[in-house]
Amino acid sequence: MIVPCYNQSHFLPQAVTSAIKQTYKNLEIIIVNDGSLDTTSTVAKNLIAANPQHKIRLVEQTNQGLSLARNAGIAAANGEYIMPLDADDILAENALNSLLEICLKSHVPCVAFGSYQMFGTENRIVPSSDLYSPENIKHSNMIHPSSLYHKSILDLVAGYKIGMKEGYEDWEFWVNCHRHNIPFFGTKEVVVNYRRSQGSMLEKAQQHHEKLVAQIVCYNRDIYDIENVKNAEKFLEAIAN
Repeated sequence: MIVPCYNQSHFLPQAVTSAIKQTYKNLEIIIVNDGSLDTTSTVAKNLIAANPQHKIRLVEQTNQGLSLARNAGIAAANGEYIMPLDADDILAENALNSLLEICLKSHVPCVAFGSYQMFGTENRIVPSSDLYSPENIKHSNMIHPSSLYHKSILDLVAGYKIGMKEGYEDWEFWVNCHRHNIPFFGTKEVVVNYRRSQGSMLEKAQQHHEKLVAQIVCYNRDIYDIENVKNAEKFLEAIAN
């Protein structure tokens, strides 16, 4: 369980507690303090001290962004399967159990995902498995970052892209998986509560939507049609000049 945190120490205990309370118990929790300016380091150390019976570790680094924070946490992980958990989100208690069951049924490394419940400034359930298809994921992201996948997949896709600085790094990761023919399997079960708030990273990313989508297309050009790739290249060239 990889929990990157940047200036969200006030949410961190809820996220880590939701990992601790999983019905599936054989897990390690790696908190990555991505150069936070708040009390993230202290809060993380207090959580570790308060839960000695659980495998919780802290990785500290200078601020490098969400992609490199996730990559650093995964590099430190001993587990065979990886699940990212953003510091302001909360897992459903049966999340790991449900998703691991899906992964173990697959004969090859795969991505297992579930529905998610938005809360905060927006309240609705997103039924990811109903919305997902290999074609749909190329044009919109319906899969939450808190999905489960085999650690070997990270090497195959070369991790979360550092170039996705403004966001959508998880979406690029899913598209990249499709470029490498990784199968995706979904469950209708709600596996994570996704906090929506003013000034969130997603909100900021949406301000750069066209640029970020163009980056995703150019990173994964061999699975998009020629017209899409040309338009993406033109857009990125135009904003660079």
